[in-house]
Amino acid sequence: MRECRYCGGQVSLVSWQSTSPNLGEDVLIQITWKAADHEHYNQVRFAFVTDPAWREFASKAGKLWRSGTRRFFYPSPIEMEA
Repeated sequence: MRECRYCGGQVSLVSWQSTSPNLGEDVLIQITWKAADHEHYNQVRFAFVTDPAWREFASKAGKLWRSGTRRFFYPSPIEMEA
């Protein structure tokens, strides 16, 4: 996993994936981060969104964004039997 430069080791990039641009529909991008908990995530997110470099990028890339979601997933206690 790659570490985020804003994170101080608190958040790691797990994956960056997209749907195919050849389907004739909007391309969806999913970025997955791993954080210890919400507190650490919120600290990192604050540093990230207040960075002037991010704001410059977001002002340009934002024209391409239509929507976004933020979800938190936790390990499931469910056990699967074969």
